[in-house]
Amino acid sequence: MIGNYRLPTKLKQTIGSEPLDFIAKDQPSTPFGVLVSVISMGIVWIILMSCIIYAFIGPLFHGEEVEMTINDVPTIISPENLTPLILPVVLLGIFWCLGLLFLVIGLGMLFKGRGYTVGTATKLIYLYKNEIQTTSWDQINGVVSCKGNNRKGNILLQLKTGKDITFNGKKRFVNDTLYMCGIKNALDINKICKKRIKKEKIDPSSISPTDINILEEITHSTFKFNPFQKFRKRSFIASLSLSVLMLIGFGVLVYISAQSQSQSESQTSSEIVTSGQYTNTEYGFSFDLPTGWELQNEESNVWEDLQRINFTKPGFIEPFYEADTLMGITINNNTFLLNYKLMAWNLSKEYEERITVGGKEAFYKIGRHEFGEYLVAVLFLTTDEEPSIQLTLRTNEEPYLSEFNALLDSFEFLN
Repeated sequence: MIGNYRLPTKLKQTIGSEPLDFIAKDQPSTPFGVLVSVISMGIVWIILMSCIIYAFIGPLFHGEEVEMTINDVPTIISPENLTPLILPVVLLGIFWCLGLLFLVIGLGMLFKGRGYTVGTATKLIYLYKNEIQTTSWDQINGVVSCKGNNRKGNILLQLKTGKDITFNGKKRFVNDTLYMCGIKNALDINKICKKRIKKEKIDPSSISPTDINILEEITHSTFKFNPFQKFRKRSFIASLSLSVLMLIGFGVLVYISAQSQSQSESQTSSEIVTSGQYTNTEYGFSFDLPTGWELQNEESNVWEDLQRINFTKPGFIEPFYEADTLMGITINNNTFLLNYKLMAWNLSKEYEERITVGGKEAFYKIGRHEFGEYLVAVLFLTTDEEPSIQLTLRTNEEPYLSEFNALLDSFEFLN
């Protein structure tokens, strides 16, 4: 039952001249399923983050430019101008390193050093990383459970030592435990443990051939205090960590998606804003953009509106909402009468006149909205079969008002 093991010197000194029941060389203490889960999660996370990073900055590796919006400012990033990428790349790099950390932890558990478990006539001895733990048989109350078969199983021993804990307001004594996991020939080892706990001397002549062959490794032997409590705690921490990582990953995906949408919007803008002129081919109108004005964004099918188109100018901030949208164009299927009533309801009548814009009649109105800020609205007179078009300037201050009036002078319908 001793086997041909070359025991470390420290373990030999601890054993001394005591007769040995068995010697077992431990396997890695982490269950195989846990190892596979941790390593797989690390690999999947690295692959996922690598794909995100490549989708984010991949064109730069081919010498191409990347367009994105940073702090609401369209920015072109090229191999010659990588400064705006520092923060996003650092964040993505941190998330990539999380996957590497899981992979390293998993591989560390896989190749974790082995120890020795030795049963003697008076105690159990466990050696791991040059540290010795010993427990005498008379300090063990008994076997709490033995699950498995002679091929593999788990044994939980209860010690006489322990400590008081408070649970739900009640104090109770909880015994320490010794937990041996993944033991080969668990049933036979359990029988020997019970005999030693009862201080029954083992007569070699009474041991069956099966007992004599208990030169088995305790593949995942570990000695822990309250192993189930620690397992629950570690499972909670692992689940919490995984949830946080998933949330972070989801946030990164949302961020990348937003950046891709900004790039798409920027590409759309470059197609319809040329030489300072905005053209809307879907609803058939165009106008000259005043100097410094920029297309901010376009949105389709927003609430009851068919399309909303927003423009901005660097330096403009609307006082009440603290927004940087200078002018908006709203297109919907409401009748002219309904939109006119809405305009009259939303704006006080400081100034109003009927004008011609692009060959069509329109109502030009300046008034305050319910929060006291001035707006300038132009609502085209349309039939019930035509989509309604309204332009709204979010201030009546100069030079924005003069620039808006110049925009109206250049407004024309394509058909």
